[in-house]
Amino acid sequence: MTSQEHWSRLPLRLPPDLKAWLAAEAARNGASQNSEIVRAIRERMERTTSAEAVRQMEDDGSAPEPRRVPTPPSPQARATMLRARDAIADELLKQHDAKAK
Repeated sequence: MTSQEHWSRLPLRLPPDLKAWLAAEAARNGASQNSEIVRAIRERMERTTSAEAVRQMEDDGSAPEPRRVPTPPSPQARATMLRARDAIADELLKQHDAKAK
């Protein structure tokens, strides 16, 4: 992290519920409340920056095509694949047993 001598100070008022949550998060993470605030703001910056970059790529046409999630096989197709797998496994076991004799 950068030297704190160049950091700006910012007086901050928080509602009691946010202050309690902040204190709990800081304690859970073994960090200061200030570092928790900085982390939360940085995470938001990254999400915002990423979203803006995606929007920009969509606007200028450079966004990649979305990946298509394969459709799972139907129950019948799955059963056929499992029978084929079992048949292959049986054949391999037979070949292995024949070589072992």
